[in-house]
Amino acid sequence: MSDDLSGYTSLVYTLNHVNHFEVIMKSRNDKKLLTVTEIFREYGIKPPLTYHWTRNRKFRILKIGKKILIARADFEDFLKAHSVPGENQ
Repeated sequence: MSDDLSGYTSLVYTLNHVNHFEVIMKSRNDKKLLTVTEIFREYGIKPPLTYHWTRNRKFRILKIGKKILIARADFEDFLKAHSVPGENQ
């Protein structure tokens, strides 16, 4: 018995990409990638400062056209590494 599985790899590839985008597009609090505007709304950090940090490569970004996406985990790690002890506690 021989099954034709020629489309199997393509199907798995497609499903993996769908799952990847589903992870990115979760609800607002679960988003893994943030825009500069979302960083301003959630953390209160003004866009010019965030753009300055992205230009100076303080954390990883994903640039799609003119849109800059910032990994939430990297951004939070950056904030923790540069926070002054005692002020945020």
